[in-house]
Amino acid sequence: NNILSTKEIALYANENTRNFLRTLNDSLKNEYYANIKQRDSIEIIKNNGTFLKEKVASDILLKEKTIQTQICSMPGFKQFDPRSIKWNNISAALKDNEISIEFVHNNTNHSEQYYALVVKKDFTAPELIPLFEEKVLKNLLNQPGNSEERINAIYGKLKDSLYSLIWKPLEGNLNNIQKAYISVSGILYGVSFPAMLNDRNLDIILVGSTRQIAMKTEDKGSKYSSAVLVGGVNYGKTLISKNKFSSNRSNFTNLPFTNKEVQDINSILYIGRPDIIVNLVKGDSASEEFFHNLEKIKPNILHLATHGFYYASDNFNTSNLLAESFSSINISPMLNSGIVLAGANNKSNFNSENNGILTAQEIARMDLSNLDLAVLSACETGLGKIDGSEGVFGLQRAFKQAGTKSLIMSLWK
Repeated sequence: NNILSTKEIALYANENTRNFLRTLNDSLKNEYYANIKQRDSIEIIKNNGTFLKEKVASDILLKEKTIQTQICSMPGFKQFDPRSIKWNNISAALKDNEISIEFVHNNTNHSEQYYALVVKKDFTAPELIPLFEEKVLKNLLNQPGNSEERINAIYGKLKDSLYSLIWKPLEGNLNNIQKAYISVSGILYGVSFPAMLNDRNLDIILVGSTRQIAMKTEDKGSKYSSAVLVGGVNYGKTLISKNKFSSNRSNFTNLPFTNKEVQDINSILYIGRPDIIVNLVKGDSASEEFFHNLEKIKPNILHLATHGFYYASDNFNTSNLLAESFSSINISPMLNSGIVLAGANNKSNFNSENNGILTAQEIARMDLSNLDLAVLSACETGLGKIDGSEGVFGLQRAFKQAGTKSLIMSLWK
């Protein structure tokens, strides 16, 4: 119950506030989102002196506190209660053929030990199953070679070893199970459970916290009405750069097969779901400005076939992705990841708000609550900085914070 009340708690509290704001008039809602945008700006503010930065930050945070106080005092607002869902609420929400697995870890005798907390419909208490030491899994995942070679090794010749560490201890609870809800922790954020279990007849649903099982609503199914498919993006002329990053600010190569990808999906929807209105966005039209207009278009499905990026904080320089004149102020991990859109290679756009580099931070301040599914068909869209019980800070958190209900992402290039 303690784990359920702390995991991704800031995200759920934020979601609670935003859901309430959506029921209000535009005035307070616009003020709230404008303040978020201002708060984000202190991350990339020009280097005009420490005092100015602190003053700007102080004013913005004071404004944020005032808005939050105003929201909390309004009739109808209900504070988020982290202890409102207990393990037995999850058990009651599960079907006979479903299982809930909450992975946890803690420090035992100077080593990180991992466990699984398992809940099923007929359980009278959660079952705690010991798993592995973190250093053992870390050694297995730390394979030599490029991305393709490492992935082929981990999920090929080492797949049985991976399975034995993580999944084999759970087998006794998997008889007649067809769907597993999984909430991961620590190093497990870097493991692809679908790849590890792709020869098992089991649906894998990854959730931020298994509390979501007790919060889930029925699938809308045939009620999907619109889709936006983005591919064949024109990034502009590529330039030769000596930058140490392979995908740097001025060298995003065009991806011709993403054009075929979205065309094929368009054909599938045209034949199988002619009731869904499809907006096919390619070339120069696939701009950052268009992405921000998704708040008005309100599609149910978004498919992004483009470049993605994630730079770990120890290997990150703002000049690669933002503008040469910007300096970092404790750079947020939400600025280290994002997706690339039209015109990203055009140097004249570097200082523009619509510069073709759409960071996770920019996405997080949008309202994408109408999105039932976002497919991030790009490199490393599932990566980010792991921050304790709050999970991964990157594109997945950004889309969740914006209100997207389900995501398909990639852990590798």
